[in-house]
Amino acid sequence: MNNIIQLLKEIGFSRLESTIYLALLQETKATGYRIAKLIGKPVANTYKALGTLQKKGAIIIDDSKKSKECIPLPIAEYFKLQEENLKNNRTVIEGQLKKYAAKTPREGIFQIDKIDQVFEKGMQLIRKASQIIMVDLFPYPMSIFKDLLEERAAEGLKVLVKTYEPINLKGCHVVVPGSKAQPLNWNCDWCNIISDDKQFLISFLEKEGSGVLQAIWSKSSYLNIVLGSGYLHEYVLSRISNTINSGESSENIVLELKHFYKEYLHSSPLVDQYKSTLSLTTA
Repeated sequence: MNNIIQLLKEIGFSRLESTIYLALLQETKATGYRIAKLIGKPVANTYKALGTLQKKGAIIIDDSKKSKECIPLPIAEYFKLQEENLKNNRTVIEGQLKKYAAKTPREGIFQIDKIDQVFEKGMQLIRKASQIIMVDLFPYPMSIFKDLLEERAAEGLKVLVKTYEPINLKGCHVVVPGSKAQPLNWNCDWCNIISDDKQFLISFLEKEGSGVLQAIWSKSSYLNIVLGSGYLHEYVLSRISNTINSGESSENIVLELKHFYKEYLHSSPLVDQYKSTLSLTTA
């Protein structure tokens, strides 16, 4: 009982409203007086809470009889109503708040504490990229971003993916390190995303998206250059390492090395972006 009451409180019910709603579900319909007696609460407080539940859309009141009866609505209907209200209010509220919101600072490192915010920020970085996206993802975060990464690759962006289980990502450049280290045995997940030379997200998460150990997001161009350059070289090193371990001849390994260097380092979209960023910030 306490568990379900706590869950109802988390979606906007008070403790008394939760108790009344549960009692009504068991009774199907009842007068306010009967509910007050069933739950052992003052009649006045019970009627007040019933009025609030009616306004929230959790119950309806049948006043066709002399004694008004309260009828609980399925919780699915309540959720649907709340979702519609949130959707309708979102556009209005966001529009109204724009005039109050200060611009996000270009520089700085910002901590993120909520798992949903980590994944939402990651989605934003991937959506806003204009040329190249680089990600280093453990399997669970990969399941969150997989479809969006394929979508951006289909739009012509270069998407470099380092992950730790074999996966088919249409249009993406994927490497699975051949190291004997088993990241799946780690007691955390990591989720790292670099968007062009503009923004990055580094996060260490509890397994299966159950929480955040540490996560930071930044729009620092300088830090992005350092991280992006490091990621590119690590990506190429993983590709070369896999080629060497595959038993290829030394001639083929050299050819692959030259190809990787040209494809991912020399002609990377980030190279020109980094030069542009440095020229602007040092002028």
